[in-house]
Amino acid sequence: LGNRPVLIASDVTSKFTERESSFSSIIGHIKSVIDNTKGNVAVFAPSYSMLGRIHEEFEKSGWCPKKIIKEEQRMSKARVEGLISRLYEQRDMRGVALFGVLSGKLSEGVDYSDNVLNALVCVGLPLPPPSARQDALLEYYTKKFDRSRAWKYASLQPAVNSILQALGRPIRKKEDRAIVILLEKRLLERRVNDCMPEMQTMQTSKPTRTAERVKAFFEI
Repeated sequence: LGNRPVLIASDVTSKFTERESSFSSIIGHIKSVIDNTKGNVAVFAPSYSMLGRIHEEFEKSGWCPKKIIKEEQRMSKARVEGLISRLYEQRDMRGVALFGVLSGKLSEGVDYSDNVLNALVCVGLPLPPPSARQDALLEYYTKKFDRSRAWKYASLQPAVNSILQALGRPIRKKEDRAIVILLEKRLLERRVNDCMPEMQTMQTSKPTRTAERVKAFFEI
C-alpha cells in the first residue's frame, strides 16, 4: 500500500443534487476510517454547514471511540494551538477524531509534525458557492479564454487545490505514514482528475471496502 495510499470513493458525492442520497454512505465511510485507524483521524468537510451535519451524526450517536474535536468559525490562534496539542496528548491512547473544513484553519494553516495524523478523510469537492465575486471571476476568465476553461480556473481548480492542501497535512517527512480517503466520485472524472498531479490512487466502492483497506494499512 505504500506510505501514503489514497483511496477515492466511487459511491458518494457532495454534489447538491445527490448530497442527501450520499449522506448515510459518507457517514459509513468516515466510521470505517475512525474504527480501523490506530491513532488520530482528521475529517475535512466542504463547508461549515456540512461539517455541522457530519459532526452532529457522531456527537448525537455517542458511538465515536475517539475523542471528538471540531473546528469553529473564526477561531483564534491560541484556540487552534490548543486543539492541535490534544492530538499529541491523545495519540498513544484512543486518539482523536478532528473535524474541520477544507480551506479552513485546520486543513491549511497547521503543521502536523511528528506524524501526528494517521488518517485523513476529505469529504466532497468544495466548489465555491454562487456570489457576485464568483460571477465576476467567471466573466473575467470567459473573456480571456472560453466558458469551459473559465469554469476550470474560477471554480474547479481552486476546489481541487483545497483538497491538495489538505492532502499535504499528514505527510511532512519522507518516513511519515498515513492513509488518505477522498469521499467524492467526481474526482474520478477526467476533467477533475486533470486538475490533480500524477499520483497513484485506489478506488473504494462502499464503507466495508474502506474498512478493509484501512485495516490492512495499519496491519503492515
